[in-house]
Amino acid sequence: MSRSASSLSASNTAVYKSGAEFALPWVIDITFKHVQEFKKLFSKSELESLVQAHRDIRLEDSWPEKKFLINRIEAYFTIEKSVPLSTSTKTALLLKLRRLDDCEAVTLSVWARSFWYHNTQQSIDIETYIA
Repeated sequence: MSRSASSLSASNTAVYKSGAEFALPWVIDITFKHVQEFKKLFSKSELESLVQAHRDIRLEDSWPEKKFLINRIEAYFTIEKSVPLSTSTKTALLLKLRRLDDCEAVTLSVWARSFWYHNTQQSIDIETYIA
């Protein structure tokens, strides 16, 4: 017995809608856990550099990959000559980023970009954000 495309679409929509109420809190919890792990993995100066590198970035369809994050950080180091990190620290930061999986890299990018969104909504200093 075959079902029409419209009935399949309607049933998929119902499944997606009913699952969202369970998925959203899970995604928020996972994101929060990742951010807490990042704050242990990266130094404060590394986190600050990650946030600064996302200042004028719009997250687009190409960003959900680790290579976007790595390219963004490398470009930031090239453009901003006054980054307060030594060459060895920059190398260590890039090595840490390469060890992340795509999901972790996307979470880190979204978190870093979120600072600038929050900063337009309410004034928050970067030290408080990365603490």
